Amino acid sequence: MLPRRFSIPGPNIMKFTTAENINLAEGKSDVILFCERLIECGLFKSGTILPTGFGLRLRRASRGRILRHWIFSTGSTAAPDA
Repeated sequence: MLPRRFSIPGPNIMKFTTAENINLAEGKSDVILFCERLIECGLFKSGTILPTGFGLRLRRASRGRILRHWIFSTGSTAAPDA
């Protein structure tokens, strides 16, 4: 059985937001924003240290809806920001 809560020493480094104000560029159907782009988009404060591979995936769904999912990519699958 896992403990109810894991204690993490020190202050929390991030607080998730809904990312409702982030949209896909015209003509794009899928994009993943990694560390620096998340800061540039205003989701995190300047100077925030985010873990490598941490990102936000935006995908265009049916009827033009935008799906937003927080992701964490490990190993060599994380692409650098473009």
